[in-house]
Amino acid sequence: MPSSIPCFLAINDSYIQHACVAIASAAYNSKSRLAFHILNSSLSPESKAKIESIKEICEFDLEFIQIDKNLIGGMQIKDEHISIETCYRLLIPTLCPELEKAIYLDADIVVRHDLTELWEEDVEGRYAGVVEDFIRVKIKDYDSIFPSRRYFNAGVLLLNLKKIREEFPFVRFVEIERRHRAVLRHQDQDVLNIAFGGNVRYLPLKWNVTFLLFNPKRKFPKTLGFTMAEIVAARKDPGIVHYIGSLKPWIVPCGFMSSPYAPEYFKYLDKVTKRKNYAEAVSKFPRVRNFLIYWNRHPFFFIRPKTYAQLKVRQSFLIDDI
Repeated sequence: MPSSIPCFLAINDSYIQHACVAIASAAYNSKSRLAFHILNSSLSPESKAKIESIKEICEFDLEFIQIDKNLIGGMQIKDEHISIETCYRLLIPTLCPELEKAIYLDADIVVRHDLTELWEEDVEGRYAGVVEDFIRVKIKDYDSIFPSRRYFNAGVLLLNLKKIREEFPFVRFVEIERRHRAVLRHQDQDVLNIAFGGNVRYLPLKWNVTFLLFNPKRKFPKTLGFTMAEIVAARKDPGIVHYIGSLKPWIVPCGFMSSPYAPEYFKYLDKVTKRKNYAEAVSKFPRVRNFLIYWNRHPFFFIRPKTYAQLKVRQSFLIDDI
């Protein structure tokens, strides 16, 4: 194992608070020393100072790597809640030729377990260690575009940088994005799925737990590589909580549409800011408006058994130490 575990995030100024939460949670729960490499194109001095300040509560190494946006070859992002910086993860093998392995983390996460355990997963002979996604991408001619039916979420990656450098130069990512740009639904995540195909190691589900797991009535695809017991275990004790989609905890901190682990985000934000944030966020949250939005989307929710099953699940994951 290296003297520190290299962890990469790709962010801009608008995501600095959330990146601080991700970094603090990872460093706070790690027995090994972590080295965070922050990929960015123009972080402000104030944003960099905020990340530096986290060293007051936990130790880690830190490097800011400034990226010229022209390096990503004109790749495009369509989703409003996703920034162009997400494509910078495709550059990691090129940017750090001295590294053979690294962890990539999206900034909208909370790390609850020791990343040493993730780091020690074996990815020899594979492009990356990944967690299978519950989303089934609806793309015409899916089978001819994607080499594997087991689609993965790219928000947490254990990258075999040596193998990627040797077999998959960055220009091939650009070629894939341009060739399939018209049909891609999840941007560079789709690109990685097309590029890596089935040549990945599927990691335990706990390393990338999204809100999709918390619907107890959800019908999971038969092709999914997880048992129901593994899904239940990941719900109860996720290693990494990933707040995918637009309903982030800082947008929807409570209520029907929030993540059951939304309070966990504020637990680490409190450590970073040295103040209580959750009560304030809840008090400012427009509960009535949020409820009406939910009602509009699900007009008969109060007579559906699924609603009460979801509430029961949500109650079992409340965080007490906020």
